[in-house]
Amino acid sequence: MTREYSSEFLLSFMQYWRRQCMIADDVYEQKIKLLEKRTKKIKNTPLVDIIYDVFECERDDIAFYRQDIIKELTINFNEKAKKTVANFVVSKRLYNGWTQKDLATALGISASTISELEAQKRKTLSVEFLKSICIVFKTNLEDVAVISDVQKRIDTERFASLVRNKRKQRFMTQCELADRSNLAVSVISSIERNLYKEIHFQRAKRICDVLGVSVLSFVAGRSVTLEDSFTKEQLSIFMKDYRSRKKINQRSLALKLGVSEGEIKALEACIIETPASSIISKICGGLKCKRSDIAATMVFEHVRIPSTSMATYFEKYLEENKLTLTGFSRESKVNKATLRKIVDCVPTHFTMYTIHCLCRAMDCTPQDIVDFGNRPVKLPLIRRQKPPVLV
Repeated sequence: MTREYSSEFLLSFMQYWRRQCMIADDVYEQKIKLLEKRTKKIKNTPLVDIIYDVFECERDDIAFYRQDIIKELTINFNEKAKKTVANFVVSKRLYNGWTQKDLATALGISASTISELEAQKRKTLSVEFLKSICIVFKTNLEDVAVISDVQKRIDTERFASLVRNKRKQRFMTQCELADRSNLAVSVISSIERNLYKEIHFQRAKRICDVLGVSVLSFVAGRSVTLEDSFTKEQLSIFMKDYRSRKKINQRSLALKLGVSEGEIKALEACIIETPASSIISKICGGLKCKRSDIAATMVFEHVRIPSTSMATYFEKYLEENKLTLTGFSRESKVNKATLRKIVDCVPTHFTMYTIHCLCRAMDCTPQDIVDFGNRPVKLPLIRRQKPPVLV
């Protein structure tokens, strides 16, 4: 029977195995991408079995690594081990919303013992005491040694942009994301505004599961930027918008990029599932854009925004932020004449790029604008006048 390991421990093992085998950075990133693909395809297989296959290691390697990190904590209880245990206890306690007294009551000890442990003043630590802490927090013994190191590897700024972009691409509000990930709305808002110094791994894992992102790839790979990954629909819309802005056809775009016209047609028709990296490099080089620009493209072709809803939402945004049309035009990179048509409520067919720029500047989704226009309007109460009294 395969032993169940936590994601934190497996991440730590992959970093350890990378150092032991002296795996190059590019090879390591390829292994991480392969691990992510196999995890999506093979859902019933334990993650540790996929790691055995991808990283070409044996079961004994993980078992020996687990024994070594536990020995370092219990036998050699030095300053490093004290700090590791203290960070683990504080992180788990705050994540569960417990006080030191609550944890002490659950363990059946005094609150002063927990205080000494978190202040790194305890001189010894037995394996039994460490096991009892793990039972209360519902974690494995080996997680104590790795959880603080794994949490430090989560780049808060990068994670904030990832959550913000992926949430908007899926037309989700902060409330919906909070409900699905079983977190408070204030937590999602604080993460997106990058207010946390450290993000708990389990909290990041819940959010990534809802947004369809592999937390393993996000934390394990240093140069693997999942916010730069995009779908075939996003690439198709991005290329169509570029052609509409530059007023060129598919043949002219193919000549500019140095590819065939058939490849451009296939990409815009979403026929190619995973374009080759060479084609993506030609597109980014020829169009002078980054992968993150393509990933930021919102897929909302099926959403139709009425002109009245757009006008009311846009006027409200300008009034609240005290902006003029000229100032908003500079901020959103949308032509002032186009903004004037929105204010005058002129029925106009806007390109996907224009809607994308407007929504990005106003920090909203097309569905937010539609919902704002469909909100119930409170009409003033009209009192009936009494008929005049005839004398």
